[in-house]
Amino acid sequence: MSTTTLERTATPSSVHLTFGRVVASEWRKLFSLRSTWWTLGTAVVLQAGMAAIVGAASRAVHSSGQGDLGIDGAQVAAAGLQFSQLAIVALAVLTITAEYSSGQIRVTLAAVPRRTPVLAAKALVLVVVVLVTAVVSSALSIGAGKLVGGDTISFTLPGAETARIIAGAPLYLVAIAVLSLGVATLMRHTAGAIAALMGFLLVIQTVFAAIPWKPLQIVSPWLPGTAGQQLLASDSSVEALRAVPDHVGAVLGPWAGYGVLVAWAVLALVAAVAVLRSRDA
Repeated sequence: MSTTTLERTATPSSVHLTFGRVVASEWRKLFSLRSTWWTLGTAVVLQAGMAAIVGAASRAVHSSGQGDLGIDGAQVAAAGLQFSQLAIVALAVLTITAEYSSGQIRVTLAAVPRRTPVLAAKALVLVVVVLVTAVVSSALSIGAGKLVGGDTISFTLPGAETARIIAGAPLYLVAIAVLSLGVATLMRHTAGAIAALMGFLLVIQTVFAAIPWKPLQIVSPWLPGTAGQQLLASDSSVEALRAVPDHVGAVLGPWAGYGVLVAWAVLALVAAVAVLRSRDA
């Protein structure tokens, strides 16, 4: 009788456990964390603030009679991306590691035994939140840059190129968020995952670009941060680099570079799914 009772009480929950309900649960959990609000706010402030600084620098150079910095209005949207991505990485990592640190992950995985929908729902919620935040940040960045820089910040690139660079900032941050979620799921530790991602996206990328050693120069274009930022480069800068006779390593186009970053993100997420399904919480 007890077995029958358990089966009857378990059946409704299994019937009503839809992916939509898992997504709704993950949405509530994400916004119940105080860290979500301050990481998103920090991302917006850093990106827009750096755009304002660029605008101020452009105005100061112009006022001094030294010409212009030559910064296009579209590129102002991505001026603070290196800094805002730090906040996005922290948000993505905490999306999963906060549950591990509190022990709530056991409850989550008990409610969704298949486990894959949990990570898929977290990724979907994270993508939507980061995309909306990044679009707002880019719009505020352009506004702040123009407000402070005035006529020294102008849009001179072709329309398609301008649209690609402005849209590139949100797309870049979305891919970085998914990559970070995958790495954090593999590591399950907040500080360790953030340190690993910062080292991978910033330190290693900078070191590889700075050291004139051929093996590093060959690998450097395929690193996720380096490749993804090609989406924000102007066509003229890409062509100029390709024209360098002694240049070592691949010169990826904007969308090819972004494709490499997306491949890194998908690989991390697939590995995270495999590990999440195979090990204990």
